[in-house]
Amino acid sequence: MNQKIRILVSPNEKGSARMKEFIKIVADDPRFLLPEFEETDADLMFESDDYKRAINIELKLSADYIASALSGHLYMQCLTLRESGLPCWIIVLGSDADVSEAVKLSLQTRYRGQELGYNIASYESRLIDFESQSEALG
Repeated sequence: MNQKIRILVSPNEKGSARMKEFIKIVADDPRFLLPEFEETDADLMFESDDYKRAINIELKLSADYIASALSGHLYMQCLTLRESGLPCWIIVLGSDADVSEAVKLSLQTRYRGQELGYNIASYESRLIDFESQSEALG
């Protein structure tokens, strides 16, 4: 018992600012081994031999979350993660306000006035629907 938790990081994350910060944080936490870069189904995988468990975690910045969810790419990622048989989480790095701001920024160069408002509401409704369906599917 009391073995440290192993963290596998997708090579796609190597060198990213968020991963550098993450590595600094877990390096100071005695519960974790230093992360290793290895092919995984998600950005991160945590493994614990004590509990014979692992979990996949996909990280998304607000703008990437919007683009991935609305294009269908995130849905395909969810299917891949579920097929692994491991529990998985999609973690959006930011608040609901950050996501709303990213929606507005992604649309304001293409739309103005009422049309902008309509499209913001449409994007936000589609994201809420995606989140609801994801919750329902586990």
